[in-house]
Order: sequence, then structure tokens, then C-alpha cells
Amino acid sequence: MKSVEGKEKMRLRRMLSEHPFGTIKYWMGQIPLLTRGLRGVQTEVTIYTIVYNFRRWLSLESFNIMKERIIDFNWKPI
Repeated sequence: MKSVEGKEKMRLRRMLSEHPFGTIKYWMGQIPLLTRGLRGVQTEVTIYTIVYNFRRWLSLESFNIMKERIIDFNWKPI
């Protein structure tokens, strides 16, 4: 971690992964997760992640463009 390569990786990690988690925690009011158990916690974190991604997307594009892209998306059943 003290090498130039290690410092660069930590810098990238702080920019790319720690910022979204800090933002999500701030939105939650810095409260702990409300559910218990692996499945409940995974579901709760997934919901927060989806909301984070939609808010980021909305800050980059207008709501109408976002709505058109969702409607025009080629939805296929899994």
C-alpha cells in the first residue's frame, strides 16, 4: 500500500467506491440497516443502490429523456 501503485489504487478506490457508500449512508441519516438477516440486508442495500443510480442518472439527464429511455428499452423476460 505504500508503493506508488498501491497509493494510486487507493486513490481510485476512494473516488469510485467509497463516495457512493458515503452518500447512501448520508441519505439514510447514518442509521443502521433496518432489516436483519442476509436476504433482508441484501434487499435493503439493493434498493438504496437502485435509488442512488436513478438519482445520479436524473442529475445527468432530464426526467423526460429518462422516461423515454425506460419506455423504449427492449424488456425481455428472464
